[in-house]
Amino acid sequence: MVDWAEEGQKLHVIPPVGRFLPVFEPDKHLVCIAGGSGVTPFRGFAREATQSKLTTRMTLLYSVRTPKDIIFRDEFTALEAENPHFQFQVTCTRADEADAWQGRRGRIDADWITERAGNLSTAIFYACGPTTLVEATESLIRDTLKLPKEQIKLEKWG
Repeated sequence: MVDWAEEGQKLHVIPPVGRFLPVFEPDKHLVCIAGGSGVTPFRGFAREATQSKLTTRMTLLYSVRTPKDIIFRDEFTALEAENPHFQFQVTCTRADEADAWQGRRGRIDADWITERAGNLSTAIFYACGPTTLVEATESLIRDTLKLPKEQIKLEKWG
């Protein structure tokens, strides 16, 4: 749309559809895994949880190429400061020395998921982003971590 829409052009917008909705239950832990612009729905999840003062734990594991690719960084940092139940974690896959990145480097893997998620039996995993990231995440959760498909919600595109 950003490639073809013109300023002032009217667009027809429909409400959200599908099953990619957060499960905000006090005894659950939402572990949201995103790549690139796939972080966008989790912005809404984090805003809702924070504004409604929900006690559901939420951890966002976000993969980007370089630090400059982090979308909504300031907002997620502010939400993390305001909401004691929300954690914002970033890993850069292609950060170089010039980036001066002090955070985690590399792809999302089972060790990082386990470290950040804690008790996997209470986790509900959400993955959103490019097909390769979402499929790799599903494989990590189902095949490596041996968790049932009922604990995973996916949203992928090309």
